[in-house]
Amino acid sequence: MSQPSLFNTFVFGHPNANWGGDSHRQSRLGFTLIELLVVISIISLLISILLPALAAARKSAQTLQCGTNQRQVFVAMVTYAQNHNDWIVPTYMQNGNSNRLWSVGLAIETLNMTAGDFWPTGQRPPGIFACPSSDYLTTTSHYSDWGRSTWISRIYHQDYQWHQELRHTDIKEPGKILATTDSRMVTLTSNSSGADAINSTFNIWGRHRGSLPPDDPSNVVNISYFDGHVRAQQIKELQYVDKNSAPWQP
Repeated sequence: MSQPSLFNTFVFGHPNANWGGDSHRQSRLGFTLIELLVVISIISLLISILLPALAAARKSAQTLQCGTNQRQVFVAMVTYAQNHNDWIVPTYMQNGNSNRLWSVGLAIETLNMTAGDFWPTGQRPPGIFACPSSDYLTTTSHYSDWGRSTWISRIYHQDYQWHQELRHTDIKEPGKILATTDSRMVTLTSNSSGADAINSTFNIWGRHRGSLPPDDPSNVVNISYFDGHVRAQQIKELQYVDKNSAPWQP
């Protein structure tokens, strides 16, 4: 019997090789039930690890976006002051014989927006007047996620004829005086309270509305100050009861 040539051995394999393949030599297709369960368990474990991290990242991003929007609102307030002899934006602006909420008036005067951008009510506030972590829907008495102290603003109101005039330069320590903060009230006043608002903090509403008490360290608000900086603070840090004290007055 002749021996296989070297060419046939290297190119076609050994002459006694089983090219058809026995059943026990064939590759196994698919997975066993145990292998599938192991894979599913690993995926479930990874999801349980990643979801809290993703939630924390989302919350952090929302807080950052809130601060950015609030900072832009303050920039608009400075622009208004530059156009109005340094007057601080009124909480209520005169609009003919009527009055206009500060957020709408500021948007119209400095941001090239219209009153229609805030209408109809029952929707989220537009643009920089919204905080992504808030679920507040606008009403006819409030069009923003931000509130302002009535004690620091020049005011016109058609019914009460309030007038209180302050300029930015009147504020001696602007880094300590509140400009805007998270609130479901257009004005931060001390005449009402609720389960998730603190009477002593002038209706500042915590980010976690209705779920955390005011003294919980996780209950925070974004606050912009008159020097332009914005920071997230625990709501319990702001329990001022005197409207003539910081952060309400110069």
